[in-house]
Amino acid sequence: MTVMNDAVAAVELRDCNGDVVNEELNPLMARFLTGGAWTSNDWDLIYAAKRKYAYPLLTQRAIEKICQFGSLIELGAGTGYWAEQIERLGNVWVAAFDICPLRSPSGRSRARADDENGWHAGAKGFFDVLRGNEDELDRHKGNTLVLMFPPKEEEYPLGYEALRRYTGEHFIYVGEPEFLEAGQVTEFTTNGTQYSTAETRGRTGTPAFHQELKENWELVEEEALPNWPDLHASLFIYRRKK
Repeated sequence: MTVMNDAVAAVELRDCNGDVVNEELNPLMARFLTGGAWTSNDWDLIYAAKRKYAYPLLTQRAIEKICQFGSLIELGAGTGYWAEQIERLGNVWVAAFDICPLRSPSGRSRARADDENGWHAGAKGFFDVLRGNEDELDRHKGNTLVLMFPPKEEEYPLGYEALRRYTGEHFIYVGEPEFLEAGQVTEFTTNGTQYSTAETRGRTGTPAFHQELKENWELVEEEALPNWPDLHASLFIYRRKK
């Protein structure tokens, strides 16, 4: 089964009980993931899906690869959508943290009134994502670090700071490579405005983060992932260099 066909079932947007939650978005995702065309009106739905659920899309195969490392710690977990899916489908424990956690289903994690999560504005949490940053790594030394779409902006160096603090042997990264290939260009028009994702540098992780990867980590596996049409992310599994 191809990655794209496998992804149609694996990434259907579901709630915490496993029930499909959006009859409009899921067919849209299936159409994209099987190579269907999209229209300018679809981009509003894509943006809404990223904001409400998650920016990366994972397959069942990717979840299984992540879960082979046992207990996990995810930093910058956003809505907690994938933390919930990984813990439930993979039967592993996930400790999830974000500097601006959303209100979680249990109410254990509550957003402060002065918080604004710019990546998931107006969204609700799927998981108990607690307030925390790379400092949490000192309290979860037995957990394998997971970073999904760490920010590329220099003022948010989460990826770099986490790698510098982390002491584990393996590291799981979901995001774009440091540099995109020439053919990874997406152009689209919405509301009369033309956009392009023709950026040379990938849109996840700062330059310092990618330099840290090159200097101190070796790539042991790369797993292709389905993507929203403007993204080019993969699952990367790294091992610390001896």
